[in-house]
Amino acid sequence: MTATRPQNTTGESKLILELKIDVTGEVTRKASKLGRKDTLEGKLLAQLYPGIRVARVSVPVELTPYEQSVVENRMAQLSFGGVEYKLVGASGSAKDGKFYFVDQPHAKPIAERFQHWPEAAIVYFSILISDCKLVTEQPDFRIVVVEDHVLGTNDCRGWIRESLYRKLHLSPDRFCQFRLAFDAREPKQAKGALKAMSDRVADRLAVDCILPESACKPNLKGGSRFLPQIGTSGRLYTGPAVLGIKQWSRVTEYGSSYTLVEHASDEALQLEIMPRAIEEVRKVRKAWDDGDYEGLLRVLGKSEEDATFDMSFDLEALEGGSNLPSEEWEPAEAVLLADKSGNSIRFPYVSNQINRKLARWAFRTLTSGGFKLPAFALADDGILVEHEGKILAASDWIPEDTAITSVAAEQSLCIRYPIRMQEDLLPVRHIRDAELVPMLVRALGKSDLPESLIAYILKRQLRMEGTYILHSETAKRNGGDFDFDTICAMPSDEFPKSVAGRIAHGETPSGKDQAQKGEVSLVERLSGCNEGQRKPDRFNHRSEDLVPCSRTA
Repeated sequence: MTATRPQNTTGESKLILELKIDVTGEVTRKASKLGRKDTLEGKLLAQLYPGIRVARVSVPVELTPYEQSVVENRMAQLSFGGVEYKLVGASGSAKDGKFYFVDQPHAKPIAERFQHWPEAAIVYFSILISDCKLVTEQPDFRIVVVEDHVLGTNDCRGWIRESLYRKLHLSPDRFCQFRLAFDAREPKQAKGALKAMSDRVADRLAVDCILPESACKPNLKGGSRFLPQIGTSGRLYTGPAVLGIKQWSRVTEYGSSYTLVEHASDEALQLEIMPRAIEEVRKVRKAWDDGDYEGLLRVLGKSEEDATFDMSFDLEALEGGSNLPSEEWEPAEAVLLADKSGNSIRFPYVSNQINRKLARWAFRTLTSGGFKLPAFALADDGILVEHEGKILAASDWIPEDTAITSVAAEQSLCIRYPIRMQEDLLPVRHIRDAELVPMLVRALGKSDLPESLIAYILKRQLRMEGTYILHSETAKRNGGDFDFDTICAMPSDEFPKSVAGRIAHGETPSGKDQAQKGEVSLVERLSGCNEGQRKPDRFNHRSEDLVPCSRTA
């Protein structure tokens, strides 16, 4: 029997306790921001270990040697509310001094899950504590782990049975980010992304899920063996498993960034970027003059945490305590929308909040142009189908300078934040079906594929909703892989000058390439504003607020 559990409201017993340790070693409970509380609902950890008690503990980042020893001693013997807690791991927030503790009875099983390897627990504990929109328990789940690129897999991207997609009420033409815990005998976990394989393929291979080795964290021990039913070497696991779906692909938008605009030529700035910024100003002015606060908030952004305007982050870094985009209206915004007369704008609190949003919008518009770009989940070109009783598979078969996308333009710049240099803007050519189908047939080595099968491959595996497909070597050029990295595209029909300028710039050898050639600088490069997004400080200042300019005498 399969149990599917979407997130819902939980009781106090499933709350993640928020604690902090100060420099004297005193442990206190942190107040939740605006009453928001994190829970174990929708996390693999709660399904694997019912009744577990979890605490997220913040410690000071800058400490003297004495203070560090005091804090470490307290972390080794942490007790709160009559419960003794043990350190089990961290997440992307470990660098900010945030760690996860669990109650004493559950500490040993979790340590065994991560092979008693502290570094692995620190890095990969976030798999168990990630927020998932859907969680399903499978009592008899058959998983095969193969080398990357075997059976159409790729870097951190695997396959799952199509009927399971439907049980989770997911469309089979969606690309999904997942978290998985399996193998009760020697517990393991995996993370990455999935495509749907037909039940005919799954039945033929006698598996429910196919994972590449790169998706398993930490790396699996021991060697693989030949598996006759799949015709290749791998590792087969059968037993209970817990699968979590974090998100699925959809077409959305990214806001522009000054780190993108600074690479535009003067001509592109004048003809493509500044006109869009001026148009945004006109929209805001018109909405304000007309009292159209719904339209105003649509331009400004639903809330200051709206990811539409600031997507230059790694989603993994948001796990384990970071602020997620708000799904609710802020009080001032809700009041404006509910009050059709517009009189509420006269209230000091409401007007101050709107002025603050206007100031942030003005800064974004003046530094980045205020335009939006279509955004997608980065996916691979893997294919896995059954034809005439045989399994056909292919991986990394499209040319490295091409992409499969729904963008109508002939070319685009594939952009993955944070942008550190102009080479991170990847120029690619879009493949249309007339060119794609013959390439697909050659990759599978079959010239007699029926049109119905080709249509199935295009819809379910290559032109999935909200995806942008690249060759894995191309994705690596700006640090991307296929564990649901998100990118945006700057299409050539809307930004011809920007795309042409990037193509004319060509490629510059990276520091890694120069090191391989022996051209290593003796001076360490200083990190600067273009090293990626940094969190705001306590005064809400951000690294993005530093505007590039020329030094004057």
